[in-house]
Amino acid sequence: MSTVRGTIQKCDQKTAYDPDGNEYKQTWITVNGIEYLAKLPKNLYLEVGMEVMLALKQGSPAEASDGYCLKMGYHWGENWKALKGEIDPSDRYEFMEGRVTEKRKSTDGAFDLTRSIVNQTRISFTILMGEQKFHASQAEGEWLQIGMDIALVLEENKPVLIMDKKSGKLSENTKPYYILLLLMIAALIGTKLYLLQIGSAILPTSAVVVLAIFLLAFAALNIAVLIKSNRAKRFLLRKTAR
Repeated sequence: MSTVRGTIQKCDQKTAYDPDGNEYKQTWITVNGIEYLAKLPKNLYLEVGMEVMLALKQGSPAEASDGYCLKMGYHWGENWKALKGEIDPSDRYEFMEGRVTEKRKSTDGAFDLTRSIVNQTRISFTILMGEQKFHASQAEGEWLQIGMDIALVLEENKPVLIMDKKSGKLSENTKPYYILLLLMIAALIGTKLYLLQIGSAILPTSAVVVLAIFLLAFAALNIAVLIKSNRAKRFLLRKTAR
């Protein structure tokens, strides 16, 4: 797969339709001084200054069959995940710092039209720092206060790590997978009750296998979270040390 990586220098888009009448965005992207043609989803808009990685169509080097925007996470094509996999995770990070000037709370809900009630709500915050802004989860938004000087790492336009520059305290968006530990404990309790019921002190082979799978999954996922968290911390510390 032939790829191109760089910053969008020029971008022109127009609405088009395929033979089946499906709408898409016919897009001309200039990267590293070369123009490429791309077929984007109708709701995907690219802008000058975005850093992208493109996969060129085999036999047609002027056409980008797949694409991935490093900072925003926008993507198109069937093989965009392969492009993302070629990029160092820290290259997808974006650094932002400033003083919190405003917090805007919003609530999204899933509605049941037959009952006219909200079944599920999700609270989030839009955090403003002068001209800059980002979206935060409920926990992050409640932690952040007006006037707080912060620095943060974003990945695909979502905060991964936020630091209070005065106290040095960190608020992380990624948490260990404690739910797996709870499931494992529930499985152990269930197994113990089963053994008491059948009057045996030896775990069946199938139960041992299930418990081993839970333990391995718990360890692997937490290691992955720890690696991601440490990578984001190193990136943040490098930026704030300048």
